[in-house]
Amino acid sequence: MKIILSNKCRQHMEAHKNDFVVDWKELIELCEVEGKFNHLHKSFEIIKVEFPFSVGYCNCIETDANDEIVFAKRYGRDTYSRFILNKSSNL
Repeated sequence: MKIILSNKCRQHMEAHKNDFVVDWKELIELCEVEGKFNHLHKSFEIIKVEFPFSVGYCNCIETDANDEIVFAKRYGRDTYSRFILNKSSNL
């Protein structure tokens, strides 16, 4: 089986490479070795893989009614994303 990652996927993963504690390419290789892709049979599939160890950092934060929240379209995106102006993720 040949796993093909789209350019969009690669760009996304590279943009977030500092959020990983394990290189994302190594995680793909680990999944291949462990057979996590063996059940795939369609020409295009989206899957969720869970690891028994931490693979990266989350920059999501809890919000409440006192937070300054705005919605904006990120460059090259068609949908709005939620941004909190008065807090940071402390990464």
